[in-house]
Amino acid sequence: MGKKGKNKQKISGSVKTAMKTEKKLNAKQKKELAALGE
Repeated sequence: MGKKGKNKQKISGSVKTAMKTEKKLNAKQKKELAALGE
């Protein structure tokens, strides 16, 4: 952490959290589909 990526656009914490949640949901769906499909 710290001063990495200062020149990147600042993403607000709420947006970061939303992205994380979306990733988790996508992974969950993939797992469920794999379990059903295979």
